[in-house]
Amino acid sequence: MVKEKTHFTCIGRRHGAPAIPATKEDWEKMRNEPWLADMCKRILAGDESLKAKLPIWTPSCAEFKNNHRAIADALKPLRRLMLDFDEKGHSEEIKKKALELQEQGKWEILLVEESVRKGTHVLITLPVGMTPQEAQERFSKDVGFMADPALKDIARCIYMVPAANTLYVSERLFDAPQSFSPLSVIQSEAKNLGNTKEDEHVDAPEIIRAKPSSTRLRHSVPLDDKTEDINKIK
Repeated sequence: MVKEKTHFTCIGRRHGAPAIPATKEDWEKMRNEPWLADMCKRILAGDESLKAKLPIWTPSCAEFKNNHRAIADALKPLRRLMLDFDEKGHSEEIKKKALELQEQGKWEILLVEESVRKGTHVLITLPVGMTPQEAQERFSKDVGFMADPALKDIARCIYMVPAANTLYVSERLFDAPQSFSPLSVIQSEAKNLGNTKEDEHVDAPEIIRAKPSSTRLRHSVPLDDKTEDINKIK
C-alpha cells in the first residue's frame, strides 16, 4: 500500500497568492530551487523590490478552503508558533540554546532557520495551557534573545528561504495530522473568548504539553480564491 503524502503547510508563489497545500517533498524542492537562493542573495545585497516576490509558506496551517489564506477558511490549523528574532548574526547561538531547552524537555523545536536578512526563525509547538504571548515571553527569556512581540494568527505566512539557511529541522515538522483541529472548534473558542471577528487572532486548540519555561502574530492579507497547482509555483 502506498502511504498517503502528508500536507503539513501551504505554499504560495508570492505574498498574496493562493496558498496551496504542500508536502515535505514540495517544501524541500522549493527550498532547493537555484532561483530562490539567487533572489535571497539579491535581497540581502539591497534589492528590496524582490522580497514581495519571494514564495511564502504557512507554519500554522496545512490547508485553507479554496486556498484562501484567512482564519475563517483555515481547514487544518496547527498548534504551532513561529517566533521571529530580528537581531542579526545570532542564529547559531539561538539554535544551540533552543536545542538545549528541547533536551531539557522545556520546548519542542520543529525548525530553526536563518531569515533572508540574517535574523532567525524558530518554529515551536505551542504547549498546552500556554497562550502565544506567554510562549513568546517565556521562550525569549529562556533562549536569551527577544523574539518579535508582534505575533501572527494561524493564517500567517513567512517568506521561504533556501535550504542552506536551515540550521535544524525535526521530522515532526512534517507530521502535521496529529496537530489538526477542526475549524468549528476554533470558531467555537473564538466565540467563547468574545472574539467573533474573522480578522482577529484566535488560538488553536491545545495539543501537547510542555514544562512552563519562555514571543507574539500579525494578520495576513486576504488572498484570491483562485486555485493553483503547487507544481506551478515559482
